[in-house]
Amino acid sequence: MDGFAYIIQQFDRGIQSRLISEQLATVVNTVSLVKKNPFPSLVNSIVVRLSEHFVSGSNSLRGVISRSLGQMDEQLLLVFSHNEVCRRLLIVSHSNDPLARAHTLTTLSSIACIAKENKEVHTFVIESLSSSHKHEFNGACSAVASFCRLSTDFTRTVIAQISDYLLSSTSPIDRKIQIVSIFSRIQSDQETTQSIFALGAKLFDLNTDLTFHSTLLSSLTSLAILTRFSIVDQLSLLLNVLSSTIDSSPILSFVALSNISRLANHAHVWTKEHIIKLGEYRHRVINNDDDVCCALLKALGVLARRRNPTHMGVLQEVLSEMSPLYNHQSMKIRAEFIEFSVRVFVCCPSDIHRHNLLSSISSSLVSPLPTKIGVKICRVAGLFLTNELIPDDEAVNVVSTLCKLPLSHGNVPLLIHLFSHLSQLRRVFIPSTSKWANDAIQSSAPLPSSQLAFLAFPPFAPEEEIDTKVFHRLPYTTLYEIARCGLRNGHWRGLSLPLLQSMGKLSLSLGVHDWVVSLTLLARSQPRMCSVSDMQQSLSSLSKAKKGFMKLSRSTLNPLQSFCFRYVEALEKTRLAQMELLSSMSVFISSPSPSGLFPLRPISVRTTEILSSILPFLSSSMSEWSLLLRRSFDGDDHSIDLIAIEHFAISLLHYGASCLVGKTNIVCPTLLNPTTDSVIMGETRSLLTWAVSSLQQLGGRDGVITTKSVDHFLAVFHQLYTRPIFVPRLFFQPTRRTTIKLSISPGANGELTVSPLVPVPIRVDGVISTTRKTPIDTVIVSANIHFYSTKATDRVEVRRVDTHDGNFFTAQFLLKFKESAHMDISVELVDGEKRKTWLSDASAVLRVDVNM
Repeated sequence: MDGFAYIIQQFDRGIQSRLISEQLATVVNTVSLVKKNPFPSLVNSIVVRLSEHFVSGSNSLRGVISRSLGQMDEQLLLVFSHNEVCRRLLIVSHSNDPLARAHTLTTLSSIACIAKENKEVHTFVIESLSSSHKHEFNGACSAVASFCRLSTDFTRTVIAQISDYLLSSTSPIDRKIQIVSIFSRIQSDQETTQSIFALGAKLFDLNTDLTFHSTLLSSLTSLAILTRFSIVDQLSLLLNVLSSTIDSSPILSFVALSNISRLANHAHVWTKEHIIKLGEYRHRVINNDDDVCCALLKALGVLARRRNPTHMGVLQEVLSEMSPLYNHQSMKIRAEFIEFSVRVFVCCPSDIHRHNLLSSISSSLVSPLPTKIGVKICRVAGLFLTNELIPDDEAVNVVSTLCKLPLSHGNVPLLIHLFSHLSQLRRVFIPSTSKWANDAIQSSAPLPSSQLAFLAFPPFAPEEEIDTKVFHRLPYTTLYEIARCGLRNGHWRGLSLPLLQSMGKLSLSLGVHDWVVSLTLLARSQPRMCSVSDMQQSLSSLSKAKKGFMKLSRSTLNPLQSFCFRYVEALEKTRLAQMELLSSMSVFISSPSPSGLFPLRPISVRTTEILSSILPFLSSSMSEWSLLLRRSFDGDDHSIDLIAIEHFAISLLHYGASCLVGKTNIVCPTLLNPTTDSVIMGETRSLLTWAVSSLQQLGGRDGVITTKSVDHFLAVFHQLYTRPIFVPRLFFQPTRRTTIKLSISPGANGELTVSPLVPVPIRVDGVISTTRKTPIDTVIVSANIHFYSTKATDRVEVRRVDTHDGNFFTAQFLLKFKESAHMDISVELVDGEKRKTWLSDASAVLRVDVNM
């Protein structure tokens, strides 16, 4: 039986059960069902069936159906029987039971994305706003909010009734507040938006309720941000409200300033007069309520962060006149002012403010701080102390002062995060933070051991300084975190290997044990010396680790998919190429040379031939890293930079070997600028820059290898081979997650029988689920057709299609098969931000049998 048909059969069996509990359970399970199988035909069938049972079911069932439909999110966009679903739901709208009508309104709110253009639905929702029944009115408000967010026509129609209701003196204030909150999510044209703002100004003057005023201002601000063209008008309204309430109503002043902060994110529409007017309130808020003062400072800080040149002069003046706040007794106010000052300093450096900031940050962090305020100050301090305009000695002095605090101080957990951030970005902090962390470890302070290990053993620290004995009594979860830190900081053998070996002796679950064993083998593969024997041992460990990660990548529970396996496979190919390269030169190195510079020419020619045969190994390794880069769509920027570094390093060896054998058409690879800044990237790039300049001296040779050229190449080879390798974060903790599910139709169970005479339409539906903020605008669907009999006729069909709301796509093929074949479907993604093309792991196979 077709998989979809079986799912529908099971659904019908549950929803038609005589037991209400089974009916409810079936409806609840539909949410996970459509998310696991988000394909149009299935989702449409289930939603239509739910609407049928909504008509005949009890109110309990209707409520569950409404909630389930509301949880389906973007899957509802796959429904194509819009009118049928709405027609069934509207049957219940004629019920005499107000609770049934309320459930209908809530359900219509849930499916607004597919019912937004239905005029009958619009009429029912608008009429329900006049209901005296509480639940029906709440359902109507929910539906109005949902439809206003999606339909300009509906907004235009409903605004007139909303206006009459809000202007009426007999309307309850709680219902007015509920309706006013709808303004924040309205989609409308310019004329309707202007009428809403005019209505808002009237309502603010006619009502005195504080909650109503707060809700109205927040909703109008959200609407202004949504429509963009009303930001200036809303800003003027908020400044006027602030002017009239700053001395009389701290609560309303705080609301006005909070909304001004939201509008400050759109500083490009602010005029200089707006900034001046806002800055004029600085004297009136300093002695006002703390929350009001913080709200003003936050708004100024957001404006400074936008770095608009026309605003910075005014902001500098405001900052100078508010300088006493550097030492304000309220840490909450001081934290906001420090952030404001840092934002201005980054754009407009000043020696006075630099010294004030250094003093204020230092004195603030040595005082006990609430966690939320401490986090803010540490975050801003990290931004300030890593700025290139801060002299190293001044920045280090602040850190040294903080390192003198007792380990029992309440701010120490916050300082650990600050020290980690600082030591990652600037090497000048590492001596102080590393010593502090080592002292904390030796004193057995009750602090997070993994974070202390990150500080104590930073990247490029000598292996002989690493002592893991103090960690062996810790829980295995902490041991794993420290070992992971070692792999990411390049201390595979010195730090990670002993801890992973200790974990391997514990009784762990099968999956965890396999993971630990694979990591142990990976840690053991770190080079110790530049020799063929060391490379053989490293290669052996990598081969075993690859098998372990291959096994783990096949598990459906593995969230990392196959990245770990591919990463280790790329390392293995690199190590193999390095070993072959060094082995090929061993004959040349060991051969006698009369002059010490020029060995026998036959040996030189032989070495050239061997080196030429090694170039494919290097090319294969380069291709593997390049492919891994294209498959790292979910990687953070630092992970992608680290993978790019490995690709560049092996590319350099390929370039150097090509120069040795006399290739003239070879181009030296270019070291691109990284997207992230860190100590790791800075030190590694310095090494690679030196390697580039060194290997470029080998260019233009005639292909005759000399002792001098070999020594020159081996000096670079030694540095590139023995340098630390930093496992990217993506290997352990992907910060983003993207999955694609494919469905091919027709073709039940992945098989299709066709006639050789008639072209067959094949449709590939895909559903994208991602945690990325930037949308996926375009996908490239490739159908690789492999014929069983005549391989020479294999071909690839490619379709470039746009996605629907970044979540769904459909690619259609019209293909004619003269013989049986199978189709391999693959998908590439086009990043909506950088317009780069990435490979995905999504795949599907269709077997096509030709009926002769």
